[in-house]
Amino acid sequence: MEKRTALVTGASRGIGKSIKESLLDEQIEVISPSRNELDLSVPESINNFLVNLSTPIDILVNNAGILKVGRYNELSSTDFRDILQVNVIAPFEIIVGVIESMKHRKFGRIVNISSIWGQIS
Repeated sequence: MEKRTALVTGASRGIGKSIKESLLDEQIEVISPSRNELDLSVPESINNFLVNLSTPIDILVNNAGILKVGRYNELSSTDFRDILQVNVIAPFEIIVGVIESMKHRKFGRIVNISSIWGQIS
């Protein structure tokens, strides 16, 4: 069987760390960039990371996310933009950045992790 490589965001703690450890237990190589290596709040950081990514990705786990809680009058437009950038736009951009290698290798798995906070109003 061909060696698989996974890219896991938000793998420094919590669910992401457990996912990373489980993949490593399955002999899957794991790339888990730190925030310094891949800052999801900065589009240029995402682009730079993807341009410099030399390993084909077989498994993508978009786990990193941010939460800003507050009433409608406590959150700014900037807060909302940050939430959209990290939780929606960045995962999409990473998918677009790795999907061609998945298609080329005829294997790919994409997992997008969400939060219970998406269900609470």
